Formats: sequence, C-alpha cells, structure tokens
Amino acid sequence: MINRFESLNLESADDIANKVIEVCKINNFKEISVCIVDPMSNIIVQKKMDKCPSGIYPKFAFSKAFTSSAMMMPSNNFEKKYASEDPEQMFKGLAMMSVGDGKIGPLPGGVLIKKKGSNEILGSVGVSGASGTEDEYCAIMGIKNSKVSDAVICYPDTHSSNTYIN
Repeated sequence: MINRFESLNLESADDIANKVIEVCKINNFKEISVCIVDPMSNIIVQKKMDKCPSGIYPKFAFSKAFTSSAMMMPSNNFEKKYASEDPEQMFKGLAMMSVGDGKIGPLPGGVLIKKKGSNEILGSVGVSGASGTEDEYCAIMGIKNSKVSDAVICYPDTHSSNTYIN
C-alpha cells in the first residue's frame, strides 16, 4: 500500500475518522465531529459521535478541514496569521472568510494530510467538539494511528494539547 498510495479514498478516510474518534474516547474528551476532505475540499467522510451536538459541530469540523485544504495550511496557522490585532491582517482574514462563503474559519483543529516524500496535499482532517488543542490532537493522532500512516505525514506534525492521556 505504501508504494501505491496515491490519494485518500473512502476506505482510508473512514479509517482515519474512526481513529480520530478512538483517540477522543481514550482521552475522555467531549464528543466530537470529524470531517475528512480531499484536496479540493470535498467531503469524503463526516462522522459525529453519539451525544455530540448535531447542529453546529459538524459544520465547524468541515470548516476546519476546508480551511486547511483550501488555504494549504493547518487551520491554526490561519488563525495565528489572520486573527490578529493588526487591522490589515484582520481585514485580509475577514475578506478571505467572506469570499470563501463562510466556509473558512480561523479555528484550531484542521490538519493537512500530505503524501510522504512529495508533500503533495492529499486532503485534510477537521475535528470539532472538544477544546481546539484537543481537536487538533485527535486529528494528528488519528492520522498517525491510521492504516496509511506509513505513506503520509500530517501538518502540523505536533500538537499543543496538554490534556491528552494517550
């Protein structure tokens, strides 16, 4: 699979989503929604844990995944760059969010999936429901624990959560 792995498909995306949820459960985080998108920001898989509020969390998870794939950066990088006290940067961020029809969000929890070796963007994972750093942790560890982990890298590769167990 490593040598032939070219893109995320339903099977690999579903495995990543399941691993994200598993990481959330192991760590006793609040229930989450997870969304996996392709490089064009089209949803491949979206799941919501039982008891996760259904109204907004799936939309947040999609927004985080969309932001990562569309902007080709983790959603927390978009947040750091544009959710700023610098009026010019803040205006740019707001303009991008408007042009993106409200799909772009400066929220942590969106992680890029890249092909190992070429750094080609294969898609991204967005997680919402726990804290932003816990969402990001679940996304990163879900990718790293998946069946395709030998063929991909995640960006960011490290997390900033200090509340995880495993």
